[in-house]
Amino acid sequence: TNNSAIDSYVGIQCSDQTICAVPIEIHTGAGGLITVQNLEINKSINPITINVSLLENLNGDIPFIFELTDGNVTVSGIQIYYLGGNQTFVIRAHDSDYATNTSYNVVYYYSDYNYTYPAKIYYFEFIPKSPTSQNVTPYGQSSSKPIFNVTLDNWGGKTANFSIYLNESYSCVNLTASTSNNKSVGTLITNNTWHDFGTNLTYESELDLWFWADYNCNYTNWMFWEPTLYFRGCCYECDLCDEDVESVS
Repeated sequence: TNNSAIDSYVGIQCSDQTICAVPIEIHTGAGGLITVQNLEINKSINPITINVSLLENLNGDIPFIFELTDGNVTVSGIQIYYLGGNQTFVIRAHDSDYATNTSYNVVYYYSDYNYTYPAKIYYFEFIPKSPTSQNVTPYGQSSSKPIFNVTLDNWGGKTANFSIYLNESYSCVNLTASTSNNKSVGTLITNNTWHDFGTNLTYESELDLWFWADYNCNYTNWMFWEPTLYFRGCCYECDLCDEDVESVS
């Protein structure tokens, strides 16, 4: 089957239609009998996108309806990107006459953040002098100058938590972080775990972050340790938090 021809036809002839008949042509170069059995052509329609500009002109509720006569409905992979303060979505299940119905309110809160490096510093990097160096600080950090300054951007009426996550491949280095320049009151950042460094923070709260690395490596692997950090802001005491986070560059 020439799927590219089908894709081309659909793209040209069916772009503005919800139902579209696609002609299928079968031919042979010799005489005889052609038998077609179990003809099946699969077309993946993923993702299904919505014209956002049309939604922006609407006020009030925007219903998304899934109907069936019997059995169960499972909806997965829903992605809603909302750049406002907060938004409430109502999820309602009911029978045809609403005699039996159940509703849940799902509230989204915008709990973002911004971070900056010191002046003329553009990356997070450690430069140890040996494989067993202790108390190594990131390039650009000092006792009076944290490597990161974080500002919460959680406008929407709810406070937020700020967390750090570490993903690294070499276990010969211990990484400690603190909101002060005192390492002894800091937190050892364990691999693949979220650690809170601020809770119940109000809008535009600021955090200073200092880091220290203690090396216990050998001459083979000590230069390969390049920790990947992830930051996350989550609304305080919410049930779920977005897991789609980006690494600190």
